[in-house]
Amino acid sequence: MDNNTPNIDVKDTPNEVVAVEAEQKKSAKKRERRKFSYYFTGGLIASLLGLLTEAIYRALCQGLFGKIFTSYSSVQNKFDNGFFKGSFFSRDRLNRYVRKTRRVLAEGFENSFSLDFVKKISRALLENPVKNYGNYMLSFGIYTVFAYFVKTFLGFLSPPETVHFLAGVTFILLSIPMLMSKISLAEALGSSIGARALLCEVFGTRDESFMISPKQTTFRANLAIILGMASGLLTLVLHPVHIILALLLLVVIAMIIVTPEIGVVISLFVLPFLSLSNIPSILLTFIVGVSALGYVIKLIRGKRIIKFELIDTAVLVFLLMILLSGAISAGGRTSLYEAFVACALMIVYFLITNMMRTKKWVDRCVLALVSSGTVTAVLGVVEYFFGDLSTQWLDTTYFSDIKGRVVSLFDNSNVLAFYLVMVFPFALDLVLRCKNRSERFLACFSTVSIILCVVFTWSRGAWIGLMVSAVIYLLIKTRTVIKAAFGLCLALPILAVVLPDNVINRFMSIGDLSDSSTYYRVLTWRGSFNAIFDGLLGGYGYGNSAFEVAYPRYAYAGIEAAEHSHSLFLQIAFGMGIMGLVIFAVMMLLFSGKTLEFFAKNKVAEQMGAAVAAFAAFTSAMVMGMFDYVWYNNRVMFLFFAIMGIACAVVRMGDDLDKRRQVDIVCDNTSAYIDI
Repeated sequence: MDNNTPNIDVKDTPNEVVAVEAEQKKSAKKRERRKFSYYFTGGLIASLLGLLTEAIYRALCQGLFGKIFTSYSSVQNKFDNGFFKGSFFSRDRLNRYVRKTRRVLAEGFENSFSLDFVKKISRALLENPVKNYGNYMLSFGIYTVFAYFVKTFLGFLSPPETVHFLAGVTFILLSIPMLMSKISLAEALGSSIGARALLCEVFGTRDESFMISPKQTTFRANLAIILGMASGLLTLVLHPVHIILALLLLVVIAMIIVTPEIGVVISLFVLPFLSLSNIPSILLTFIVGVSALGYVIKLIRGKRIIKFELIDTAVLVFLLMILLSGAISAGGRTSLYEAFVACALMIVYFLITNMMRTKKWVDRCVLALVSSGTVTAVLGVVEYFFGDLSTQWLDTTYFSDIKGRVVSLFDNSNVLAFYLVMVFPFALDLVLRCKNRSERFLACFSTVSIILCVVFTWSRGAWIGLMVSAVIYLLIKTRTVIKAAFGLCLALPILAVVLPDNVINRFMSIGDLSDSSTYYRVLTWRGSFNAIFDGLLGGYGYGNSAFEVAYPRYAYAGIEAAEHSHSLFLQIAFGMGIMGLVIFAVMMLLFSGKTLEFFAKNKVAEQMGAAVAAFAAFTSAMVMGMFDYVWYNNRVMFLFFAIMGIACAVVRMGDDLDKRRQVDIVCDNTSAYIDI
């Protein structure tokens, strides 16, 4: 009998025979698929690619590149035992003085009237019944409506808007369900699914914070009504919505002071939405400043720690260099203001590296970044199909088939592209890390939205940065990326057919001087080079104001109105001279060495993705920085140093985990230790 003939028992039923035949067909199909895939995974080409991959990784890890970029620990040890740190930071007398000062300040804070007052107010607000807040809202709403009619019928006050009246009615309606509640505010927040998810999952509030019983007194009920009356009468001169926003702002500030990590998460989330305000940089600086204040208070009280490494020293020196170049600048006071804002935003690096010391807090930062980036990208895609696109930064004669470039929540398509490219690796990391199907779908949606929006910005430098970040991320995460790259090369002819002509034409125009934007950029580089050589030592000062004053003398005809040098490296050299560029290069080398050494040791595999994504974003920023000044927008500069902080925070977590593992091994009772 033929071996391929199925062995069917005569007693088998027809259904069983069909099931056996179906199972054998499935097995045959699997054998065919394995035979077909062998040519790609086990064939000669795949074997050669595997050998090439191993050779490349071995050369990178063990060659000159690997020795340079994986020797951060040895350099750090030399710094710790060197003259500088030994002379200024390790003297016993200085350490005793610092400890004594910190102890005195901590005791002063713990016993101060202000801290005790804040604790009592916070406790009173949480244990206050929701009914009292309903009394406040009802009183606020009634007197807001009363103020509306007063402003309507009295001529000496400005006429009110309809929103004024609607706000008062809304407050009254909101107070009705609150008046029926008998639980405390803490219990109400704990029983609310949305509020509990926000406070616990996003802001890290502990569950016991919601276990506060209500405490009702006549004084508190009357005080709520009086405060509501005062707030309502205040709408005679202020908008009622502004009063509510001010109260919410006070609550958020108090939360940040209590838990400064919340400020970092909020700053990463609201980053693109600050464009809705006329002062986005000032608002972001304010959030960072409040977070820094909360961190300093916690540090003095001994509830937070600070760790200063070689990379932190380099960032601090670069920060001081920016401040110095702003003080001595051709731009005058405006340049000093720009330098101060930049330095204030750079503080986020120190906040993240010293406060984000657990996996949950790092994940919160990543989720805040990706979620806001997704919203920004979706708005950009919608804008491309349904909005009024701008052609301000587009050569319409050369690219007549492109209808415009999206800006989404930013004022410039290039700035939007820089922001999204730096967020992209974190979204890609979530795709590979998420195990839940719904979470992976959301991560894929975020990644695809970001890619589409970057395409619709038509920023060629961002396209290159996007590809570089993806390749860097995959190279570090998996060694099969080279095989995938080979397959992509084979698929290039297909991509030329699939991709739209305007995308191909735009990409192929890179380096084409017949494009007016490329030609403008090249001439700007030449003028900037001439200016840098004349001010090589000290530069001309930090910021766009100094550039606008000094650059026109070296600009080519028709290029005098350039706002920056269209290159991150040229702009640093222009503003701070050769010393600023050297310090920046040292900072970048130290950061690269610290992260690459971490990847080489493969520490904390479950958390390494965030550091890999941060390094990929950092690399893409460096690539884009060769073609444009990516720090032109202060929020993008803030994001750059925040991403550096995330990477360093993950590396420090890995180092701490290694130290704990070594201690566990030494202290293991099951192991024998023999001392001869």
